[in-house]
Amino acid sequence: MDTPNKNEHRLKYNKVHPKTVKNTPYLNKPYTLSRTKDLQNRLTEATERIHAQEKQIFELLATIKDLSQSVKLLEAPKRKKFLGIF
Repeated sequence: MDTPNKNEHRLKYNKVHPKTVKNTPYLNKPYTLSRTKDLQNRLTEATERIHAQEKQIFELLATIKDLSQSVKLLEAPKRKKFLGIF
């Protein structure tokens, strides 16, 4: 038999269970100036991290390209030996 409170533990649309969310001091509160500033700071930090990761990715791609060009320049036996490492 179903009890009326059977699904009470489930989260409703656009609601977050307070025990599962940590470090969110502004949860379910109206937007305030301090919350807006906090969100802007977090967005700025996330954007900076993304740019740093993109830079690392491009550096790795350049390294891979350099290595592949160097491997192409090797003589056949040395190339086989080098590629055998991987």
